[in-house]
Amino acid sequence: MIDDKFSILITKQDVQEYANSVDEKEGIYFSEEEAKQHGFASIPLPPSMPFLFLKPQEGLFHGVIHRTQAFDYKQPLYIDTSYLCEYTFEEVKRRHGYIFYEQKLTIFNEKGNQVATFSSTLIKGERE
Repeated sequence: MIDDKFSILITKQDVQEYANSVDEKEGIYFSEEEAKQHGFASIPLPPSMPFLFLKPQEGLFHGVIHRTQAFDYKQPLYIDTSYLCEYTFEEVKRRHGYIFYEQKLTIFNEKGNQVATFSSTLIKGERE
């Protein structure tokens, strides 16, 4: 099992590059004015962007299948805000020649309140 804690700060440029890479055209990711017109305090992070916060394990992702992914937000995440992330990665079972891993990322704001959780399940063959 791997446990890790780290801080992250996402900039406007980070959000814009990510939005462009996934062909996201929504103006709230490019303009603070438009984000505020839609009720946001600032430019929010796209919902799936926390996937990039994960710390890939060396050698794991060759031949891996991404089985499930879930996001649970208590509030939006914003640019230029520091967040503390707690990451866990563990093998949960072996079945029929496959290894199942679960990874979880819990994100806290500067006050220590949990603001989001991301989880996913990965599958890798035991033989390569």
